[in-house]
Amino acid sequence: MKSINFSSKSKLVKFDIQIETPSLWKDHKIYFDSKTMDFFSKVVEKTINKSILASFLLTNDKNIKILNYKWRKKNNSTNVLSFPLKRFLKEEKYFFIGDIVLSYETILRECKKRDIPFKDHFIHLSLHGILHLMGFDHKDKKDEKFMESTEIKLLSLINIENPYLTD
Repeated sequence: MKSINFSSKSKLVKFDIQIETPSLWKDHKIYFDSKTMDFFSKVVEKTINKSILASFLLTNDKNIKILNYKWRKKNNSTNVLSFPLKRFLKEEKYFFIGDIVLSYETILRECKKRDIPFKDHFIHLSLHGILHLMGFDHKDKKDEKFMESTEIKLLSLINIENPYLTD
């Protein structure tokens, strides 16, 4: 397993990243480039305005399926899982807000099916996960609509189209 860190220039966002399947995630650095990290800084600034730390696990369908079953009792792979903390933990100058798990294979399948760039979908799913860590949810229609509209608005800042448009 490979371990790396990415921080935004503003130091508002820091990600601790574990790469469980390096053969799939060999291009991981382009997904966490300075433009992406600056975007996540803007997200944090517009939502909770605290320096945050989140951990990411970049994995495959097999491993995310195991986690999905263990924690959600769903026996299938998924694109993203979020594990928010009940209370943020202060770690140096950052507030640790939780864990995000992403599956390369599911993301790739969804990109091919929808004909969208991998990086755009990755950023959307990472944003979705981060919003969950910050307390957003979609358990009911009202919350779902609010979370989706927040994602659409934030993604438009970096010219990523509405991910909820259906073909």
